[in-house]
Amino acid sequence: MKKLIICFIVIYSFVIFAIDTEIENKVSTITPVKNIIVLLADGLSLNNKTIARIFKAGPYGSLNIDKIDNTGYMTNHSADFWVSDSAANSTALSTGFKTDNGKVSVLPNGKVKSNLFERMGVIDRKTAIVTDGRISSEALAPFYSHADSSEDINNIIDFLFKRNIDIIMCGGERVFIPQAEGGVRTDQKNYIEEAQRLGYRFINSKDGLRNFSFSEKMLGVFAEENLPYEIDRKDSNISLSEMVKKSLDMLAESKNGFFLLIENSNLYRTLDDFDVKSSVEEIAQIDRITGMVEEFIKKDENTLFLILSGFDCGGLYVTADFNPIVFDTLKVSILDMTSKINSAGTNAEEIVAVYSGVNLSKSEYNLVQSSMNTKHFRRTVSNVLCKRAGINTLSPEMYNRRTSTVTPVWAMGKHSEFFRGFHDNTDIGSIILKLSGIN
Repeated sequence: MKKLIICFIVIYSFVIFAIDTEIENKVSTITPVKNIIVLLADGLSLNNKTIARIFKAGPYGSLNIDKIDNTGYMTNHSADFWVSDSAANSTALSTGFKTDNGKVSVLPNGKVKSNLFERMGVIDRKTAIVTDGRISSEALAPFYSHADSSEDINNIIDFLFKRNIDIIMCGGERVFIPQAEGGVRTDQKNYIEEAQRLGYRFINSKDGLRNFSFSEKMLGVFAEENLPYEIDRKDSNISLSEMVKKSLDMLAESKNGFFLLIENSNLYRTLDDFDVKSSVEEIAQIDRITGMVEEFIKKDENTLFLILSGFDCGGLYVTADFNPIVFDTLKVSILDMTSKINSAGTNAEEIVAVYSGVNLSKSEYNLVQSSMNTKHFRRTVSNVLCKRAGINTLSPEMYNRRTSTVTPVWAMGKHSEFFRGFHDNTDIGSIILKLSGIN
């Protein structure tokens, strides 16, 4: 079966290659874009964006994303599987080549391919990475690192500080420090200390970021793991949009331009839990960033902005029985709500009623309680609420909640017209590289 999949993918890739050859030839003859901003939002799809639009703008309203003129679609399968993971998709975007799931800018045969930030070293422009999750995430690592496995955190972080990246803002403090100091590194390296020796200013607070001026390189780490979901965020917690705004303010001073890579890591996590309200808030944050970048482009038209998603997650979509009122009371994430249910599940009915306003039926309660202490517990609770609201999800028990549907490509600004139409993710990667001035 695997051989059949690989054979089909190879044939399909040749067809897509032929379609995009003319576009790539045109790209190679134009002047590179001064500023490029790429927002990675793995899990985002037209279906779950529609849910967010209805909740935030109403059935006849529109989001900032909806107003982007140049849109396209991209296929996203990996070299060995119908459904890509973030590592394989980002490898395609960063190198222009397919690889197996789990590999980080390394081909299936073990050959290392130069990635985007590696190639940026020969171009005199500023670089930045901003994420609400770990800097070593599957989605980000292929842009600056190489590894046979996306779980090789030691090696991935080693590469990060070889790329001379000017601005790094993230969560995931634990990936920088050894286990002996509460981190996850299996060696004794403390990269927060090492970064400061390399000339980075270390910042770990909202006030520290607010007061920082771009006179030196910066490493901002604002949480032990991911930043809180937007729905759960307190005023004292920094947000992804705040980090993006600060990075844009600093990068705007770059005379030779910049490359800014943004990741909304929390969107994938909320969709993987089938958490409708939390995913709506994450998509709303992406939409705020879109509006922010649109204003930036008005000031500097030599800027390209892309929103890319490597796969759909959760299979969420509105059915004919849609009833959004079900979610009116829910003001916290499913992650937060279920953390208050005891290990026996005896208070599940009370907790769900208090936080979501939904009184579980006997069958719903039995379903929730039977899933206690399983990996799909949160998805089961979400699925109960989604059924009440007329929103379809995949089965909570499925081991892989990603789907192989083509994902949207939203493009705004300079030369955004090259991203219209139907592409493979490797073609998107090749166009990004060429527009960056990289051969």
